Amino acid sequence: MTKRIFLLLLVLEVSSSAAGAYDKTDLENWLRHAESTLARTESYTAIFHRQERIQGKLADEETIFLKFKKPFKVYMKWAKEPHKGRESLYIEGYNDNLLKVRERGLAGIVAVNIDPKGALAMNGSRHPVTDSGLEHLVKLLRENWEKGIKAREIDLREQGEERVYGRTTKRVEIIFPKNKARSYYCYRA
Repeated sequence: MTKRIFLLLLVLEVSSSAAGAYDKTDLENWLRHAESTLARTESYTAIFHRQERIQGKLADEETIFLKFKKPFKVYMKWAKEPHKGRESLYIEGYNDNLLKVRERGLAGIVAVNIDPKGALAMNGSRHPVTDSGLEHLVKLLRENWEKGIKAREIDLREQGEERVYGRTTKRVEIIFPKNKARSYYCYRA
């Protein structure tokens, strides 16, 4: 199954000042820098674009305003359709570790508490809110990167420069083996 991971880095910026090909050392340095920066970062906000393929069908793209604070607090508000106005709040160790959700419209009068890994919360998603945050994403990339480098079975491709929310960034694509038996998180990142 193809899964694309898009990083909109409001906390971390990949500088595009150096011309030329992107190589494995550049990505290793970026991962190290990302881990170091995130270890020192107590909170951040981001615009999160999410689109998942669930049971072979590509779902609609969602645009979510996200606030993250350590130790583990996640607030999300959907900014565009199909779920514009939805809000959720998860604070590890609070509210019996339940996810507080408020829908838009008349349903938004009442907030409900739901299991973050239950069927209702997981409807239309492959990941629970407990997997949110840039640290989780960077850790996932690091684990798969190291496994692929060790096995010599990944391909790193520079995809050029792109402006993201006013910042010049480099797009880099990591291609992992398609063979599901190799147990990488995704084929392309």
